[in-house]
Amino acid sequence: DHFVEEGRKQVEAILKREDSRFLMVVGPCSIHNIEEGVEYAKNLAEISKRVNLFADFPRRAVKSHK
Repeated sequence: DHFVEEGRKQVEAILKREDSRFLMVVGPCSIHNIEEGVEYAKNLAEISKRVNLFADFPRRAVKSHK
């Protein structure tokens, strides 16, 4: 996916100090409680209104426990 590839290139440039932007990595490595995961996603969506947000997700599918 072009969006993911471009985001990874931007992160790499920041880590190599070729880009002066600040990088903050946040998030759980996995989600075990669906309700808390949804709340976390809503919080990130609100933050993304104020800052550029790049999201890279694991290759595993999320299964609903409904």
